Amino acid sequence: MPFLLADPGVMNQHCINFRIILEKYVNVKTVAEGKIRRTIAGERFGDLVYDLSQMMVNHFRQACHPVPRLAYLPLGASGTMANFDPGNWQVAINIALVCSRNDLPIKFAPVVFSSIYHEYRHAEQFSLMIRYVWAQHPAWLRYQNMVYNAERNHLVLKPFQVPPIALEAALNEWKTTVTTMGVGAIEAMILRSLSTVGGERVSAAAVASLALYPLSTLRGCSQEEINRAALWFQSRFRTWVEEFGGRASLLEMGRMFDLDETGAANLASGEARLYGGTVDKELKEWNATQPTGFPGWPVSSKTAEGRALDGLRRTRAPFNADAMRACRAYLTVRREAAIDLITATQGWYEGVPLEADTHALERQIQKALKFSGKLVDTVAKDAGVLKSSYLPPPKDWTLTSI
Repeated sequence: MPFLLADPGVMNQHCINFRIILEKYVNVKTVAEGKIRRTIAGERFGDLVYDLSQMMVNHFRQACHPVPRLAYLPLGASGTMANFDPGNWQVAINIALVCSRNDLPIKFAPVVFSSIYHEYRHAEQFSLMIRYVWAQHPAWLRYQNMVYNAERNHLVLKPFQVPPIALEAALNEWKTTVTTMGVGAIEAMILRSLSTVGGERVSAAAVASLALYPLSTLRGCSQEEINRAALWFQSRFRTWVEEFGGRASLLEMGRMFDLDETGAANLASGEARLYGGTVDKELKEWNATQPTGFPGWPVSSKTAEGRALDGLRRTRAPFNADAMRACRAYLTVRREAAIDLITATQGWYEGVPLEADTHALERQIQKALKFSGKLVDTVAKDAGVLKSSYLPPPKDWTLTSI
């Protein structure tokens, strides 16, 4: 059963609230031929983002989750509209989205709302994982064991029953133990259970704020949701983990390696973007002006096209039409390889447990608000958070007179 922000009823209500909030910011203009144009003033888009974030803040307060602070930061031009940083317990919005002084198309709003929802869901996931960790605390487990036995008092002889005073003492022991933990003890717990191999941390303040709220105490939280939080926790924080393979439950086996599941996908995606950036630079250098000689960048010999081009360069062959074709053929296979690698690693990243959950929510929001995944890329490019011309096809300079 979906839970909290993933619950269809909760999501639909937030979509209704989104439409209500949006109407406060819409400008309606009549343009040529009587057509109606609905826009949002660029200088007010930041206020809209703030109001949408406050809607999420209210949700967090109702669920007793620690509320992430909101920030506006430069998040680059790789398509990131927002992100959640568990170390600072912060949701950051790409500042490029709120810097425009021109009117923005209405289509920007649902796309940005979907991204905000995605990142606050990550914060909610981390809240549930922290609650899961607190539920493993020995003092809580002792109390829970005593509760279990007390509920069965009627089945045992009186000398073996759990008296109310003992149950209350166990509860007080748990509360005292977790609320008097010093910063050092909490940091040690984070290091032991909530820090990734790559060194990523979780806010100590957020962890401490949930000490009295282990996951099993959260109203409406089923065993299924506890299992899901455990799966997220294992995929994100364990120091020995199974390779991503679409596990459906915690009981499925997998091959172990040295990175957590999410970290491995992040690393692969980062390497793919780095490779794509290198190829993009080569393509744009080639396309900028008609070349008069072989390019100066290193040539990979992993492909037949690379070996052919490298052979021409090493033998100082004349830079004629055949040489241009060799350069273009090499860049073409480089571009195709970059696109394939980025697509594959993005698919891997979106398939790890935490991301699979949030991307499924984004698809539901797209359906509810009636916009497509293609619109997301269009908005990202228009807003300047995604390169508008990335990995362009290499020009065929042989069609231009030399």
